[in-house]
Amino acid sequence: MSDTPQPASKPDPLWQPGDAPTGPRLCKETCPELDVADDEEMREYWLNRFEYHPPIGDQGKRYGRIRAAGRAMVELILDLAPDSPERTRALEHLQDVTMLTNAAIACNENAAA
Repeated sequence: MSDTPQPASKPDPLWQPGDAPTGPRLCKETCPELDVADDEEMREYWLNRFEYHPPIGDQGKRYGRIRAAGRAMVELILDLAPDSPERTRALEHLQDVTMLTNAAIACNENAAA
């Protein structure tokens, strides 16, 4: 038997360091892909994320399609996976995916329009 101390419990194989919700972009220094010229642009970028973006064109229909696909996956997960922390995380991630997909449409297409 090894003299190396063993952890009290096995780490969650689904969790990886850095999985904490940190937002899509924290700042210019850590996310150069944002390519923000100044602090005012960064401020506008983040404030845009918290604005109401009324649907334009066919966005409402696309939001509905995304929600329907998410709901179908929720039903599949609830039917097939046992009640467990992993199932809960899967459902929470699915909610995030659905919301972020709709936000991608709302925040980026309205800004371009």
